[in-house]
Amino acid sequence: FDLHRIPANLIADHLQYIAGQEKVTLDPAAAHAIAKGADGGLRDAESMLDQLVAFCGEKIREEDVLSVFGFTSEQTVADFTGKILNGATADALELLHAEAEHGKDMMKLMSDLIAYLRDLLVFKVKPEAVVEELNPELHHALEAQSALLETDRLLELIDQFAGAEGRMKWAPNKKLHFEVAVIKAIQTL
Repeated sequence: FDLHRIPANLIADHLQYIAGQEKVTLDPAAAHAIAKGADGGLRDAESMLDQLVAFCGEKIREEDVLSVFGFTSEQTVADFTGKILNGATADALELLHAEAEHGKDMMKLMSDLIAYLRDLLVFKVKPEAVVEELNPELHHALEAQSALLETDRLLELIDQFAGAEGRMKWAPNKKLHFEVAVIKAIQTL
């Protein structure tokens, strides 16, 4: 079998269809958060929706998805990236601490940050290539942020954060390595 990842927007649409059939109200942002978390796997997305119905009942909001699975909203990741790109060290660290305080998984946040930087890179090179993966609300953020730096700097950032992610895997204090990576990234820029 030649299996492929399914674009996030298609998964989100399918989840909306299932929710409609099951008389469940699924906010569009919630559907997109599930789709992003499922990382191209429709069965994973359906199973996550099933768990959310069990936990939350007939109405599912983005906050429910984020809290049940420990995800960080795409908008927060975009804001976090904006703070890094604009050199706002204190604000970036404050956002990181707030996410840690809310019990968010630091490894997941790091991989979300790297994925967002990758989307930013692809958007910069070929905007139409990321249309199927992105929440339409993030287009403005990508447009504004892609103008802030050149492609080579973006590649450097992705490399730095990927290296930090590797170190975080085995570290007992993941937040510490994340903080250092953010400060280094801002200094590099």
